[in-house]
Amino acid sequence: MPDNSRHVLESLPILVTTHANDGEGTYTGVYTDLQVKSLESPKDLIGNPLRDVLNPDATERLLDSFEAAVETGTRQYDEFPVQFGDEEFWRCSYTAPLTTESVDGPAEVITAGVDITRHDEREKALYDVFDAFEAHSARSDLEHAFCDRIVEERRYEMAWIGAADHHGELTVRAAAGADAYLTDLRDAVGNLGAASDPGVRALRSGESVSADPIPANGRPWTAVAAAHDLQAVVALPLEHEGVEHGVLTVYLTDGEYLVPWREEVLADYADAVGYALSAAMWQWALAADTAATLTVDVTSTLPLLDLCDAADGATLTVVSVVPKPDETVYYLRGADGDRLRAATDRCDGVEPYGVPSVETPAVVVGWETPEHRLVRAGARIRSFGVTPEAATISLTVPGSEIARHARTILQESYPAPRITVQWGNADADIEAGGRPTSVGSVLTDRQYEMLEAAYRHGYFDRDRNCNLTDLADELDLSRWTVSEHLRAAQRNVCAHLLD
Repeated sequence: MPDNSRHVLESLPILVTTHANDGEGTYTGVYTDLQVKSLESPKDLIGNPLRDVLNPDATERLLDSFEAAVETGTRQYDEFPVQFGDEEFWRCSYTAPLTTESVDGPAEVITAGVDITRHDEREKALYDVFDAFEAHSARSDLEHAFCDRIVEERRYEMAWIGAADHHGELTVRAAAGADAYLTDLRDAVGNLGAASDPGVRALRSGESVSADPIPANGRPWTAVAAAHDLQAVVALPLEHEGVEHGVLTVYLTDGEYLVPWREEVLADYADAVGYALSAAMWQWALAADTAATLTVDVTSTLPLLDLCDAADGATLTVVSVVPKPDETVYYLRGADGDRLRAATDRCDGVEPYGVPSVETPAVVVGWETPEHRLVRAGARIRSFGVTPEAATISLTVPGSEIARHARTILQESYPAPRITVQWGNADADIEAGGRPTSVGSVLTDRQYEMLEAAYRHGYFDRDRNCNLTDLADELDLSRWTVSEHLRAAQRNVCAHLLD
């Protein structure tokens, strides 16, 4: 086999073998290294009949394919399940006859067996995400559905979704099977945010964290994990287009189940969850009339102002802002790429980014700019114009809590910014103390969620069948938490309507 062909085959999830068509499918050669659980090494397959490696049904299917390939001289295709231990995997195989001048022995065939289990699991994972998205509208219900499905449909022991608020405080937003573990972890460390559990570490770092196997190192979280018979854990950030939605943490009692490709499937699942949460966030905000548009005028401390000046007074339009770890990428229009690349040589901290483009050049700033933080928080840049003297940024946010956070970012980052906000058709000057007219705009996201859930479950009905305990159970929160947020929401609504 040519060296380049071997390199390609060894990079794929397939097992290429040759077999004697002797009625037993005896292995005569192994050309790639896909792990076969029943043997120490794929090379040990040579000399073994199929029945010693595969289950009876798979063996019979392949033997039939071998005979058909030799008799017809054509390639055969088949799909079949194979059993390793208590796990079932699906394989597909392509079988073709090998030409030989020898007539002394049985004819040989070459078979490429492809593990298609990973493709099926990836498809099922993505289906679960979008099926949950279609079935649930409230964020809390949606997040619980994501955790439930990954635990109920697969061999994962438990899962939880956590998020850190604008002040860095950690909140468990949803969980499946993890309540006892999280309670024990809190009891062990006093505060979940102080734990070194991979989910907490992923929330702090914004990067994936895994432990396979979970070490026995004496730390509180590993002791709690051992008490719950947990062997492996993966924590994956949930984000879409730079917007952070927290972290999904998944645990297993069977560490061998977490092979590398299953970690890839979990990463795909987390990506799809991030997309669904972004879509739900804006769908909910627009339906509830809680979306707002903020506009800010900036006259200093913006690196792009210096870039415009260095580019001989160019006027730029920022097409998009892409947050990267410890840096911010701006895609621009208004000046050709060569001119901007030359201008970056005269701007500290601003460099060309990516493949040079005349139409939409990009530059990168070597730190997390305010625009970086705004996008991470959930804001969408609507327009962004820059001249050497000033920049005007217009951005849309999905709710009052993010609007307040965006305002704080702008006020902390730029000296005396002029900020205006628009809710629906009403303008309000934040600096002048104006108040938006939308009722939803005076509530935090959590207050609105509580109020909406209470209404939806009949908490305000005259002959209600839902009390505070029932509502707390539905939201998987404590009665005290639900009561406090409901009371604050009602107080804010009354103050808005009656003052």
